[in-house]
Amino acid sequence: MTILIAMPNRDPQPLVGAIQQTAPDIRVCIWPEIGDPERISMAVLWQHPEQLAESLPNLQAVHSYGAGVEHIINDRTLPVDMPIARVSGPRLSASMVDYLFHRVSSVKAGITAGEIKIGILGYGQLGRAVASAFLQQGFQVMTWRRRREVSDEVAVFAGDQGLTEMLGQTDILICLLPLTPATVNIIR
Repeated sequence: MTILIAMPNRDPQPLVGAIQQTAPDIRVCIWPEIGDPERISMAVLWQHPEQLAESLPNLQAVHSYGAGVEHIINDRTLPVDMPIARVSGPRLSASMVDYLFHRVSSVKAGITAGEIKIGILGYGQLGRAVASAFLQQGFQVMTWRRRREVSDEVAVFAGDQGLTEMLGQTDILICLLPLTPATVNIIR
């Protein structure tokens, strides 16, 4: 098996090392040095070059190097039935929380956490981790999702009316929704 890593603006070496340590029999190539394209059966992609998939006749699955898959779904050269996987889990959640704490701290200068109402669009794995982390830091947290859900931790808004209601109360908005036709331009 040969895996192609194509993520032009990211350092692939940590991933290459992890693959080689875990599964030393798997060959890894890094775009643009792909060698024989017929040997590649899986690709790990992040903002990959357009039409890359066209040059990989035996590609059986793709994996996004991030939580989002829109860069893969939008690649019209991939077969519509191509299996797609994405990153998830505690390490991704921790990275997202760290990133968001940094971003929020840059805008909250001089304001205590308890005075800030954070609204989170999306209450899946990432949304729950982010909500919990901000609650632990003393922020007021509310979330929005398509369907109503009861939560002991945060106020959960749902549907179009719930979105409008939550946005009206939000000081800082965090969007963790997947980019799909249903979420494009959700904030009008």
